[in-house]
Amino acid sequence: MSDPGPGSDRPADSEAGGGRAPPGPESPRRPTSDRAGGPSRGPHTPPPPDPTRLRPSRRIQLPVSRDEAIAAVRDALDRSACRETWSGTGRWCEIHLPEEEQRIWTPHLSIRADHEAVGSSLYTRFAPRPGVWTFFVFLYGAVAFLTLFGGILGYVQAVSGEPAWGFWAVWLGIPALVGLHVVSYVGQRLAREQTEALQRRLDAILATLPVQDDRDA
Repeated sequence: MSDPGPGSDRPADSEAGGGRAPPGPESPRRPTSDRAGGPSRGPHTPPPPDPTRLRPSRRIQLPVSRDEAIAAVRDALDRSACRETWSGTGRWCEIHLPEEEQRIWTPHLSIRADHEAVGSSLYTRFAPRPGVWTFFVFLYGAVAFLTLFGGILGYVQAVSGEPAWGFWAVWLGIPALVGLHVVSYVGQRLAREQTEALQRRLDAILATLPVQDDRDA
């Protein structure tokens, strides 16, 4: 009987090339994350702003009093690019775009400081300019009133056996209301670029403040 070779005393799995490699150093753990794609943040640290996502209204929590909060906002505005385009009184501030950039659909940004049980908060909101807003509210109200009045008058005329010409106000008023809604939607689309510009200015101001929480309102 022939002698077994020098490697015949190795385990069978080693002969098949399936031997285990010696354990290496433990790989470092990856940081946990509270959201996909980013490291975990503290409970009071707001997420970084996303300039591509419009936020029409926000509520920002601050650990300071209301007067200190609005004073800090005004100080930041005076040191920012919009130092000549903002106005304010009391606990209110408004940020506008330069006059040469303003159009009918141009929005403005209002900032209001409120008391909280602990600290204070800033409520921010994008809205049309007051003159444009008042005009559209008046127009909506007038068309809605005429539509409702025409419907009531047409019903009374129809029940009385008279020509129901009052329904003409309904047939004209409903398309008018739809048209106003479409105009409002188009105005929002046209104002998107300017709204993003105002939002970037707001984010730059908030970066100078001790923000505890920043959420949509």
